[in-house]
Amino acid sequence: ENEKEILLNQLSTLRKQRQQIRQITVPSIQQHTTEWNYHFSTMQHSHQVVMSNLQSLQNRRIWMEEEFAQATKWHVLGDVFLIWHRGAFGTINGMRLGRSAVTS
Repeated sequence: ENEKEILLNQLSTLRKQRQQIRQITVPSIQQHTTEWNYHFSTMQHSHQVVMSNLQSLQNRRIWMEEEFAQATKWHVLGDVFLIWHRGAFGTINGMRLGRSAVTS
């Protein structure tokens, strides 16, 4: 019977210690969990912003490549100056190149 009381007292003591440990550690664990959740949500938001910027830059790069491909097809001098020939003489915008008409 005496041994039973000793064991019951030890059990009671252990339960009290466990309760004290819970009172000490649970708030700390909750605080750390809250902090980690905050950091996680902040990093998740930063990740979303970076991915959005990346997608925007990729779309802009594609657009610029298409614009560049179109620009390489331009013939600026051909659009500004009509280069042709009239007989043996070349012309630019209808003006004859070479010897003058008066000179033989």
